[in-house]
Amino acid sequence: MEAYPHFQQQLADVIADIQENGFYFADQRKHLLRTLNELENTSAQADATHTDIGLIHYYIGLISSDEYLGKDEALKRLSTAAVMQQQASFLSDMQQVKLALVLGELHRRFGHDNEAVHYFDLAADLVDDPSIDPDLRIGALQSVAYHYHEMEMYQQALGLNLAARYTCVEHFPEEWDAELPLLQNLAENTYCLGEFALTEKYLHQVVEYAVKLEDEEVEVNGLFKLGVLAFEQGETDTARDYLQQSLQAAERSGDDDLIAMAQAGGKRAERKRFVLVLNNELPRTITDRHCL
Repeated sequence: MEAYPHFQQQLADVIADIQENGFYFADQRKHLLRTLNELENTSAQADATHTDIGLIHYYIGLISSDEYLGKDEALKRLSTAAVMQQQASFLSDMQQVKLALVLGELHRRFGHDNEAVHYFDLAADLVDDPSIDPDLRIGALQSVAYHYHEMEMYQQALGLNLAARYTCVEHFPEEWDAELPLLQNLAENTYCLGEFALTEKYLHQVVEYAVKLEDEEVEVNGLFKLGVLAFEQGETDTARDYLQQSLQAAERSGDDDLIAMAQAGGKRAERKRFVLVLNNELPRTITDRHCL
């Protein structure tokens, strides 16, 4: 047991380093992985505990998941951590949610949709508890909703974003910057479900909040999307009005990139509307596949 205190301190130090500094850069990840692998190699000699070994698998898995070629190792390590967590809990609430989310993301990258949904559902279930920190709940629900939207599970994504917004309004009623991305998500979800009246409602709220927060890019984009939506409904004059408002908002900002984006967006919408009239058809969307 003499080796254990030194082992335990080394593991505590590397975990503290990860929690404080993250692992955003390749050199960081390389150093952390080397240290964790060295600790794993000495774990038997140090008589490491279930928690120690589980945390080593957990952190090696998280770090490996950020590496371009590390998804195989990440899936193996995090799957082991998940089994060990079921045997005897060693992760905090936040770590359990993170584990489920990353496993879901990894399975998506491998094309294992059923497994991905299992872990995304688990992440949502883990935060379905009044005692859970509301920030953690909002973040987890928003993350799962994002993946479900990308998987074309629009109804499920909508439900999760609504739950996240409810939590946000309940706990942070004046924090518009926290609610704004949820309103943007709700606009996307309802649009893909064909609930265009709701989409319009949410987009108006997006623009309203963007003005309050002086977020010029979101304001310009929100007005542009209202224009696109109006074009798709055959409301040409209304659409052009929104596109003009979008350009005016960009010009007020004085941001050349934003002005260029608004000008290009308006021309693109007008051009595609002209094509629609010629073809006498109205496709589901005139922009990107999964978003307005």
